[in-house]
Amino acid sequence: MSTAQYSPEIQAMLAISAQHLLNEGRVQQYQQLWIAAQSSGNRAAQQAVRQHVVAAGRQLQGQRANPQARALWLALMSLRCSMLMPRLRF
Repeated sequence: MSTAQYSPEIQAMLAISAQHLLNEGRVQQYQQLWIAAQSSGNRAAQQAVRQHVVAAGRQLQGQRANPQARALWLALMSLRCSMLMPRLRF
């Protein structure tokens, strides 16, 4: 999925988050991205951020024996749950 369709702020945040290793700051970056996408009403950006969170969680899933990785995985899953998007159709 190309990031060219997103606002410059969201593109910059996605680039920053892709460059860093998984750490606690990344969860905050994803939260900021989500809030920016939500406030702009850009559903494609919301979906892209959610996909990044899902991918980060999947990367950590195998490392849950490590307490730090488990805490980060739980933080990502909590964020993922808060990112549920309402459907437009009934």
